Amino acid sequence: MQTLKEKILEKLKTIYEPCFPVVDVVRMGLIYGIDIDKDNNVKITMTFTLQLCPAAVRLQEKVKQLAQTVEGVNSVNVVLTFDPPWTPDKLSKEDRELLGYI
Repeated sequence: MQTLKEKILEKLKTIYEPCFPVVDVVRMGLIYGIDIDKDNNVKITMTFTLQLCPAAVRLQEKVKQLAQTVEGVNSVNVVLTFDPPWTPDKLSKEDRELLGYI
């Protein structure tokens, strides 16, 4: 049986990073953390590949909306961070090759 965190991650795997639309936000390493309190309020800490990502607001909102659709989730807060900044090292070797980083 999947935990609530695992269910949220599965939903987030359907969101693709706009600049690299062949890799989802989870595989890209953009989701830094998912914290769930005793009342099933969810805090998702995430970043973007670029601080000035033109799709930032839409991407952040999509993460929030999809996480809220998971059964059992009470509320969702998405927190942005750029510390540490995203780097291609967060990708698997296969994804780095796919995206041309190798």
